[in-house]
Amino acid sequence: MPELRTSDAIYLSTWAGFMVHKVKPGTPGSFERTNAENKLINEMRYNSITGMIANIEKVKSKNEQFDDQFKITILESATKSKHALMLGYSGGTSFRLLTKLFMADLSKPVTIETSAVDHEGGKTSTHFFVKQDGVNMKALWSKDNKRGLPDLVKVKIKNKDVWDDTDQMAFVEKFLEEKIKTRFNMTASEPAPDGPQDDIEDQGESAPAPTQPAAAPKAASGLGRTAPINPAPSKKEEPAPAPVSTEEDLPDWLK
Repeated sequence: MPELRTSDAIYLSTWAGFMVHKVKPGTPGSFERTNAENKLINEMRYNSITGMIANIEKVKSKNEQFDDQFKITILESATKSKHALMLGYSGGTSFRLLTKLFMADLSKPVTIETSAVDHEGGKTSTHFFVKQDGVNMKALWSKDNKRGLPDLVKVKIKNKDVWDDTDQMAFVEKFLEEKIKTRFNMTASEPAPDGPQDDIEDQGESAPAPTQPAAAPKAASGLGRTAPINPAPSKKEEPAPAPVSTEEDLPDWLK
């Protein structure tokens, strides 16, 4: 297989219901905010991208203080540019995307869309939708149809009950290696950049709603760019679960 290098890719992370990447101050259409490290940054914000999934891989940071990540390499359809979507390995954001992405035919383009969901305590998480040929992908794994997916384990950390997804994500990673990677046309071969790409939500970023609208999307780009004053209707509960897939919904390569 040909090798896909990602040194010239646009690195994306998630924040407040958007896929974002850092840019220089004053970049047209960019937004300014203070990140979790109290640093002022500028970023572009997108709520969709359409293209070919060239690779999905677990990567380790060169700095051991940062957690592992999933890197999803996307060849954007309109401009053929490379994008590397970086998601925290643990914490739920990557699982919410992969459980739908694995149901798609990765030999064809997909559209990844985002939305924001507010939670108690002022934190906002990013949720994903995956579309292909105009159809919303259903979740491969759900509470009603786990297909072997291990349960989350309740553990106590500093006298507080938290849900441990170690077993669950190990299952997802093994599934990726055995069932999904054989369908990619190319492989990526580079380590993750130093540290998490800005404010990966699973690292604990509390994301207030954006406060200014973005410029209109560029017609030539497959990246949909919007930033309404409120990125999604305010909710104080978990969003409705993705439609449950049945055995009839499973593509041939997952049966």
